[in-house]
Amino acid sequence: MVNFTNNIRKLIHIWNFMERTFCVSEWLLWAETPF
Repeated sequence: MVNFTNNIRKLIHIWNFMERTFCVSEWLLWAETPF
């Protein structure tokens, strides 16, 4: 049960990291557009 909880925590951590990276890359793309 503890192992399962740790896996869920890892997945959430990875998801948060990916979400943050995606937001940053999207912001950079938006900043590069002229209008």
